[in-house]
Amino acid sequence: MLVESVSAALTDKRLAEAKASLDAAAFVPSEKRPLATVEHAILTAWLAHAEGKAVESRRRLADALELASEHGIVSAFVWAGPEVIRLIESLPDRPTPIRRQVMECAREQLRAPADAVLSEPLTDRERELLAFLPTRLTNAELAAQFFVSVNTIKTHMAHIYRKLDAPNRSAAVSRASELGLL
Repeated sequence: MLVESVSAALTDKRLAEAKASLDAAAFVPSEKRPLATVEHAILTAWLAHAEGKAVESRRRLADALELASEHGIVSAFVWAGPEVIRLIESLPDRPTPIRRQVMECAREQLRAPADAVLSEPLTDRERELLAFLPTRLTNAELAAQFFVSVNTIKTHMAHIYRKLDAPNRSAAVSRASELGLL
């Protein structure tokens, strides 16, 4: 409950409320509760950043990452949201394995679904055909693979190009890769 209320206050820039909630919790770090300790360090780092205390923010975030590394805790950083992820990205030190793991998990969790960035989602059949575009099979070979006419393949390809905003097959493959569709 503390994490949700403080995160909401920090997101809404209600710093006094966030600080009061953290102070009221009278948190005592404990080796028996590493997740709670990591979450508290994340929140205090975020608050310090919001208050313009960059050095304190980085120190607390580094402490949180170190403890998280010892206990394999990754999700607490992702659950804290995009602002905490940006703080981790901006840390000046070389990325540690836990930091890379957090960033990878965050990219996966916070990424918008590929169809969300398309003006119109791909149909199931277009997705099936899209998977074959990197193979460089000809339209005739694709038609044989899908048991349809060459004109049907051309129609599907035109729809895929339009939806991906790509002028040709190579651009469609590149764009689909960028969006995580391939």
